[in-house]
Order: sequence, then C-alpha cells, then structure tokens
Amino acid sequence: MMFAIITPALITGAMVERFKFTTYLVFLVAWVTLVYAPIAHWVWAGNGWLFDLGALDFAGGTVVHINAAMAAVAAALLLGKRRDPGLEPGNVPYVVIGAALLWFGWFGFNAGSGLAADGVAINAFLVTNTAAATVEGLIEGNVEQLGIQAVGVIATIVYSFVASLIILKVLDLIPGLGLRVSERDEGIGLDVAAHGERAYVSDGAD
Repeated sequence: MMFAIITPALITGAMVERFKFTTYLVFLVAWVTLVYAPIAHWVWAGNGWLFDLGALDFAGGTVVHINAAMAAVAAALLLGKRRDPGLEPGNVPYVVIGAALLWFGWFGFNAGSGLAADGVAINAFLVTNTAAATVEGLIEGNVEQLGIQAVGVIATIVYSFVASLIILKVLDLIPGLGLRVSERDEGIGLDVAAHGERAYVSDGAD
C-alpha cells in the first residue's frame, strides 16, 4: 500500500500546476487499479509472470520507477506545456535539505534491498533493473538474466504507457472532468484557484 501511494505521486511532476485536482483524484484510483496493481502482480506476486520468469526488481525499479515514468510521459504528452507558469519560488534551503534527506534515506533503502536479496556487498549499490541485470548478468556470469530484465522493462514500458494514455484520454472526454485547468486558473496558480491558499507568501500581518 505504501508503494501504491508513492508510485502515482511520482507522476505529479509531469502534471503540476495544470492538471485538474478533481480529475487527478479519479485518475489515481483508475491508475492504481488498472496499471499499478497488474504490474505489481507481474513482478512481486509468487505467481506473477515476470516473477516466474526470474526478473529482478531491486527497490521497485520496474513497478515504481519505470511504471511512474511512462505514465508521466503519457500525461505530459496529453497536457502539453505550461502556458505561463508564473509560479512563486519555494523555500530553496528547505528544498535542498529535503532532497538531501531523501537521497540519504533512499540510498539506505536501496542498499538494504540489495543486501536482503543477496547478502553480497556489491548489491548495496543496485538501484535499477539495469544495475541488477549488470551485476547478475555480467559479473556473476548469468548472461540470460540480461534478456529477462529486458523483457520486464519493455513489457512495463509498453503496458504502462498505453494504459495510462487510455485512462487519461477517457478522463479528458468525460464532461465535467477534463485534464487541464482553465488558462485563468493556471495563470494565478492552483494553490489559489483550487485550494484557496498561497505558499511561502506573507500578507504583511504578524
């Protein structure tokens, strides 16, 4: 469930400040059900076809990262570029601190995943399917693993992109939903237009 929440959250970078919030909530339910859950089953379930094939997925390289990336590409293609962002800057020191904390925590997570999976020190540096395939396929002499990893990557790319594109297109055609906010709302920012608040802005009152 934690990964089911994290994965669609990664998609938001491709939609930020121009995707309707209400449509996004519907998209999350549809995407997790029709895209995330099937791919998670392929890779992580004991009877999933990629699991049976022997595909390796350290730290969610397939289920989380490739999956979210392809959905983000589909969303960006349908939404198009921002008209005129006009975004107020965030707190840069906080952004740097947050990124550093995320980097440190994620490195620990990836390292733990690798060590738990194999117990070999080099696996502490596995962060993607490519790295997993390189170690397993080249260093350990199992060249067949490279082909297995390629099958998993390609299957995930194709399914996630096509399914995400269909979901987004259907939502865009439903009256009352649609994907993109109005030009006015996008111009003033969705913090104000959709949520009635502004971030990092003082009104001068103590």
